[in-house]
Amino acid sequence: MQLPVGREVAVKVMGDRHRANETLRARFFREAQVVGRLRHEAAVTLFDYGEAEGLLYIVTELVRGEALRRVLAREGAFSLARAGAIAEQVLGVLAEAHEARTVHRDLKPDNIMLFADGEGRERAKVLDFGIAKILDADNGATLTTGAAMVGTPAYMAPEQIRSAPVGPGTDLYAMGVILFEMLTGARPFAQRSVSALLVAHVSTPAPRLPAPFPSAVADVVARALAKPIDERFASARAMLAALRHALAGAGQAGTLTADALLETQAAAATFVPEAPRSATGSAPRETPSTPTVTATSAPSPLDDLLHSGVGKRPRRGSPASLLVARHRVVPWAHRADEWAALDAWADADDAVGVWLIHGPGGTGKTRLAIEWIEHRRAVGESAGFVNEPLTDAAIAALATARQAIAVIDYAETRPGLFELLRALANRWQDDGPGRLRVLLLARNGGDWLASLRQRDADVDDLFGDAPPPLSLSALVPDRERPAEFCRAAERFAAARGRPVPPAPDLSDARFGRALYVHMAALAAVDGLALTADGLLGALLDHEARFWLRRVGLEGMSARRFTADATAAVAALTLCGGARDRAALLEHLARHA
Repeated sequence: MQLPVGREVAVKVMGDRHRANETLRARFFREAQVVGRLRHEAAVTLFDYGEAEGLLYIVTELVRGEALRRVLAREGAFSLARAGAIAEQVLGVLAEAHEARTVHRDLKPDNIMLFADGEGRERAKVLDFGIAKILDADNGATLTTGAAMVGTPAYMAPEQIRSAPVGPGTDLYAMGVILFEMLTGARPFAQRSVSALLVAHVSTPAPRLPAPFPSAVADVVARALAKPIDERFASARAMLAALRHALAGAGQAGTLTADALLETQAAAATFVPEAPRSATGSAPRETPSTPTVTATSAPSPLDDLLHSGVGKRPRRGSPASLLVARHRVVPWAHRADEWAALDAWADADDAVGVWLIHGPGGTGKTRLAIEWIEHRRAVGESAGFVNEPLTDAAIAALATARQAIAVIDYAETRPGLFELLRALANRWQDDGPGRLRVLLLARNGGDWLASLRQRDADVDDLFGDAPPPLSLSALVPDRERPAEFCRAAERFAAARGRPVPPAPDLSDARFGRALYVHMAALAAVDGLALTADGLLGALLDHEARFWLRRVGLEGMSARRFTADATAAVAALTLCGGARDRAALLEHLARHA
């Protein structure tokens, strides 16, 4: 609240640890100067900035809305009219900034806020000019080193990646990526590794918008995504005029079919196997310090350790394929509070943070982590799942990483977890520079965690400083299951070119888990068994092996289980699993 005038405002302050950094101080105040020059309705209004008692601050209007990134993640592709209207507003701000000889350099959906005005119309605001470049300004020449590239990899223009001079066309390239993403629901380049993504932006032609998008609209996007900066639009106003002309002739066209969408997304995800070498002989990489990246030319030691969490597609029709396919087709719209809590935890100033999320299988903890990690990776952070064993080398790579977010799934089964936690505790006590986060996912938060904490006082202190473990429960109440089934079935049917099946009986308590509802939808589309028991059977081998590994019996063949013993393991899975070896052996003995 700005007390003299009684209005709510947004206040941005610089953290204590950065105030002595003259480069960061200059960038902070430069952002205020840039924003203060803008008068476009889609630009944020600056009220004040300065320094008071050592605290650097910027005061702007408070925008109550939602980032374009979050809206796209929830709703998928926009209509042509909606995407065009948002792009027009953003281009208007860019035109004003460019005419003031300022290049944003970090335009992305996270920096575009959407909200409804007083008449209910959707409006956009462009945020965060923190790394803007004032062209030909002497005081801006030293704010990034010649060997660095600044921006967000998913939206960086080729000249940014090469650390070549930037200009208005740099922002127009990012606008082309965003427009493509709004229209198709996918970015033109979707490589999983940052190095492959950077190479694609430099050397791989962007896929063209498919039919039924009007050719004129596709031409606008294609020109914005041209590799040479001088082949893009000469200015934001020129791109704005071309887009308006294309939209005026578009009529009602521009509804993307499922087949075209899948084809476009497949083209966007084409793997680029090897990055070109720089003058120093290494591939470009990111060294993130915030969701905005300052990247240098050195390979990341975590590139082979952190993965997106979405694995290779299994054999079509296999039970495992049911699990993987839903991430690619069914939109994810749950856990908004948990997502916000994860962002707050990741963005805190602590040098090291550990957090546990637990819940029975199928409650959505892994899906939450996958979607969240995708979001953090999209803005250029080193983030991912650690699928490899926690060897000494892996522990050393994680514990010494300056900036990273690592997810340890099935944490209660992972040998080496204690050694990793002890290494993290040592770094936590040092409170050195950087920001390292380790997210643990587990079926329960019981005895296994207590035993780890009891083994070492420093590990216990590490968890004592962490947020309380977050327990996830089932998401889908009885009355919402048919709608959830139909929503998923429609997506699967469209993707596979099959009819939409009717909703089955979903009264079984196991369908309270979104995983089971989505599997039922895909099974029904594929003509497979869709009862709760049938779906449980499809998962059972995976779950049985999980619990055997948990208690050190991974060498036991699944064939040694009788049907009753398998059912016992399934029951353990549904209730969150046995807490120790004795409990599982007791269940197996009772039913064997």
